[in-house]
Amino acid sequence: MVSGSFDLGDELRSPEEIFAAQREQLEKAEELQRRIGAVTGSATSDDQRISASFSEANGVEELRLDPRALRLASEDLAAEIKQVVNAALADAQGQIQDLLNDALGADGQPSAQEIGEQAAELQSSLDELMRDSIRVDGELTGILEQIRKLAGE
Repeated sequence: MVSGSFDLGDELRSPEEIFAAQREQLEKAEELQRRIGAVTGSATSDDQRISASFSEANGVEELRLDPRALRLASEDLAAEIKQVVNAALADAQGQIQDLLNDALGADGQPSAQEIGEQAAELQSSLDELMRDSIRVDGELTGILEQIRKLAGE
């Protein structure tokens, strides 16, 4: 005899009902992925001289430097740029978390399958964001080198 409980819920549904339910779950997952892909985080320095936007798809989408920001010492400028880019990344991550929270809470308690799928998507998104942040660090180093060359250091 097999221990544990057995639920005939799926067994009693027609194949069409099962297929329709699976298709609906797939459509929800695809919509969630689309919405996550469209997320763009943004941040601005306290003095409004540096702003950045960050997307999961492209990393740093935009970096704006007010000419007055270039008067900072290169180390200070680099630190400010990194702080703003990291804040834009955190904003994007927060938006993604909000999307996931909305998706999980939309129909009450999510199924184990939905949790697993969304956890895998979240992990994939977070892995990509981590890779992007590493890439951003390299891009920022290159930008800083260009600024130093322009400043004649």
